[in-house]
Amino acid sequence: MFALAAWCVDHRLGCRQGDQMGKVEETRDGVALTNLSQPLFDGAGATKRDLVNYLDVVRDRILPHLRERPLSVMRVRPGRPPFMQKNLPKYTPDWIPRTRVWAAASRREISYARCGDRPDLATTAFIREDRSGKVFIDSTRAGGATVVSAYSPRLRPGVPVSFPVPWDLLPSVTPADFTIQTAPALVAAADPWADGMPPAQRLPADLIAEGRTIPVARVQAMQEGKRRARARRAAG
Repeated sequence: MFALAAWCVDHRLGCRQGDQMGKVEETRDGVALTNLSQPLFDGAGATKRDLVNYLDVVRDRILPHLRERPLSVMRVRPGRPPFMQKNLPKYTPDWIPRTRVWAAASRREISYARCGDRPDLATTAFIREDRSGKVFIDSTRAGGATVVSAYSPRLRPGVPVSFPVPWDLLPSVTPADFTIQTAPALVAAADPWADGMPPAQRLPADLIAEGRTIPVARVQAMQEGKRRARARRAAG
């Protein structure tokens, strides 16, 4: 799972086709943009136009890393803390598969994007007998954590982006060196993320076979360990 801080899903940026939430200042690729001079968030040091310009310039660098990967989206709204958007907005394209899930926090059904591109290989069924020989994926082990995508804007002052740095340069750089305003020049002639990543690898057959046989007791023990760790942290 990759996280992309995409403020453009907020209606205040006006990235919905046909949405007239404010005066249209600009149209790009058929998308009406409004309120582009507004700050992204308190202390951002950047506007919504800066974010749109950044994503527009580096799209050829970002999209290859995001292709065929699910995204989690962080939203920022004035006067409220940032939050992760989980329900699909009404303007989501019809071709995106979805499912309805009851959300206890908001006491309503919400629409989740459904990721099922390999139903023959993987399952989230907790009971081994329910897995039908498929690999068990325990999506709860990370406690809801995600991996930040390449070049993703971050909700930090100055709006830094996820950027790879060689070990020998670590002592001489800071996050302020890699922001939505400085990163475009750094990726104009190269793709540091692609250059620094190892080639893709396939999971060994024996590892897949082991994933099909993980017993329930082992999963329960892992979950209990996480629960106790959270309790210790909460107790100080």
